[in-house]
Amino acid sequence: TLYKKNRDADNQILIGNNTWVRGAGAGATVLKNTATSAYDGVIRNLDTSAGNSYLKVSDLTIQRTAQISALGTGFNEFILAYNCDHVWVERCACLGPGVPSPPVTSGGKGIHMRGTQYSWIRDNYLSDIPDTPIAINGKDVLPADTPLYAVVMGNHI
Repeated sequence: TLYKKNRDADNQILIGNNTWVRGAGAGATVLKNTATSAYDGVIRNLDTSAGNSYLKVSDLTIQRTAQISALGTGFNEFILAYNCDHVWVERCACLGPGVPSPPVTSGGKGIHMRGTQYSWIRDNYLSDIPDTPIAINGKDVLPADTPLYAVVMGNHI
């Protein structure tokens, strides 16, 4: 199920369990974001507390056309999976607006698996991401020693 949420005038695509967001191919399907404020993901999972299961994003381009003016308390991800399990991101292009001067040192992430178990990040193209093109962080809701298991391969950064 797809959900669209408007938060602080920033449109997000929120995805629930067992959802595949599939474009017609990177370059053929383009999601543009022109917001200058930071928030959690252009595409992100619906339930960031308990997480979601079996999510897939593929075959599209996400383009950020403006620099973020301030990070505040949020991040600036293109794709965020927060406390999820079984997440695939394949054949996507994440295109940033370039590295600002002075550079943003945190928060500007391309594909962010935060506390996500069993993720596959394959064959993506990430360009001009100010902080971390691909980020994999530990669990927030499970013990710190919970294994994450991530396959990251074939990406162009």
